[in-house]
Amino acid sequence: MKRIRTAFCLILTAALLAGCAFLPSDSEPETPAPTDPLTGQEQLWPGQRPVAVSIENASDSTTQWGLSAASVVLEARTELQGSTRLCLVYPSVNAVPQVGPVAAGEDLYWRLLVGQQVIPVQRGGGQFDQNYLDYYSLRPVDALEAGRNAFSCPAGWSRQHPAAVAVHWAVGERWLP
Repeated sequence: MKRIRTAFCLILTAALLAGCAFLPSDSEPETPAPTDPLTGQEQLWPGQRPVAVSIENASDSTTQWGLSAASVVLEARTELQGSTRLCLVYPSVNAVPQVGPVAAGEDLYWRLLVGQQVIPVQRGGGQFDQNYLDYYSLRPVDALEAGRNAFSCPAGWSRQHPAAVAVHWAVGERWLP
């Protein structure tokens, strides 16, 4: 009787071990697609840095471009406490449409977005803005420096009087890092 019980246990063990060999292997679990840290959706441009563009939001400013295509829109009061400015954040350089009118940079936006390692796009900036960018060794794409090489500007635009005319950023130019 013991022999039958031992033989039965050995046959049962062999059957169980053989049955485990035919099960599908889950050695490689599915890795989820990388997500965009700005929106939580699937990342369309992995490995590229986001772009943050500071634009005018005053009541007398010209038509604004690029609002609907932005992943994140931030709004803050300016130093004068009169009007607000917007900061449009796009997931990559390739995602940026025509955006404008480009405004002076605000250090508040760069402080909020420093964890995302954004490429700041601005038209000049205040002393706090420059101090912050210099401290963290960030090089913005600045309309006052790049001029018509990276921005489409109206005919009357000049570096001597940049505030008199709105500057609109053109995508696909030579400024890309």
